[in-house]
Amino acid sequence: GGYDTQVKLWDVSSGVSLGKAYSLAVHPPYDREVASLAISPDGSLVAAGSWDNLIEVWSILDDSVLEIQVGGEEIYYNGLAFSPDGSTLATGSSDGFLRLWDVKTGEKINEVATGYLDSIPIVLFNYAGSVIAYASDTVIEFWDTQNLERTSDPLTGNEDTITCVAFSNDGKVFATSHENGTILLWDIQSGQPIGQPLLGTNSQITALVFSPDNSILVSGSELEIRFWDVESGQQIGPPIDGPGSGSGEIDFSFGLGDQILVAGGYNEIMILDINPERWITRLCQQVNRNLTIEE
Repeated sequence: GGYDTQVKLWDVSSGVSLGKAYSLAVHPPYDREVASLAISPDGSLVAAGSWDNLIEVWSILDDSVLEIQVGGEEIYYNGLAFSPDGSTLATGSSDGFLRLWDVKTGEKINEVATGYLDSIPIVLFNYAGSVIAYASDTVIEFWDTQNLERTSDPLTGNEDTITCVAFSNDGKVFATSHENGTILLWDIQSGQPIGQPLLGTNSQITALVFSPDNSILVSGSELEIRFWDVESGQQIGPPIDGPGSGSGEIDFSFGLGDQILVAGGYNEIMILDINPERWITRLCQQVNRNLTIEE
């Protein structure tokens, strides 16, 4: 998604465009661009929002579109997230409301006022679908998806604005990145930070993801991608170059086993394979021999 109002689809395994593009509906008086984007876990639905109160959900299977009107005209942003089963869309809005929507009917399931107004919120389901994280400015709250009730006290401890969040796959650890370039790991059960902040980033982080076994956290910005050992908090190796300055916000996720898909704005898409055994195999093929232990 980008400034051209279009959402384009790509085949992750080949890196080739699927030739599908969805355009945001005209919604006067707004000059619409894709400001938020979410894909359902099974890949069948794409939700997109602009700097207004209209959300559009496209079906990749039959190209049908569902429009969801979120609140009144005072809303200027909606954070988006699909539930793990793809049946529910969560929106966090600039009016301070967390809302749940039925993606088949477009009907509102539930809503709650978080109290955080005039912000650009981030919403995210845990992998079990039982909890939604709602991050606004410097505060993180967890809400039970069944009744939209807070499950614990808010997480606080860093006075810099949150730029990105991630749940570990087992739901035990929560990661936050901040405008000052730091990353914090949180114990969800106790609500306390784990170890010291992760330091060393040179640009604002816009993407975080845990590896499938939860041992590695990956952080990404337009300039660089870094790998962190979750247990020790130490960086693993040097950073990898990102899409580049001016590419805009990036996002990525683990897929194809242990590959990472890195998507940068402005027509830049990268696929990084981080499996060391495949690296070695390709190197051996290139030099036409086996590598030594030292190599």
